[in-house]
Amino acid sequence: MNASARTSVIIIDDHPLFRKGVADLIGMEPALHLKGEAADGESGIRLAQDPDPDLILLDLNMKGMGGERPGPAINKIRRFNRRSS
Repeated sequence: MNASARTSVIIIDDHPLFRKGVADLIGMEPALHLKGEAADGESGIRLAQDPDPDLILLDLNMKGMGGERPGPAINKIRRFNRRSS
C-alpha cells in the first residue's frame, strides 16, 4: 500500500502510556500512518493544523488551554483548512 492511500492519524492525550499503546497499534496496521502525538490541548491544536490529519484521536476529558477543551478549537481549524484547500 502506498503512503498516499494510508489514513493519517494523530493522537492527543495526556496519558503517555495510552499514547504509546495506540501508537504501537497504529504501527501494526499498514493502512494507518501516525503523523504525530500531543500531550496537551495547545500542542494538539498546533499538530492538527499541519499536517492536516485524516483522523484525530482526542481524549475528550483532557483539559488544556486554560481549562477549555481543545475539541472545539480543532474543529474550527479543520473546517478552515477544508475551505482553504
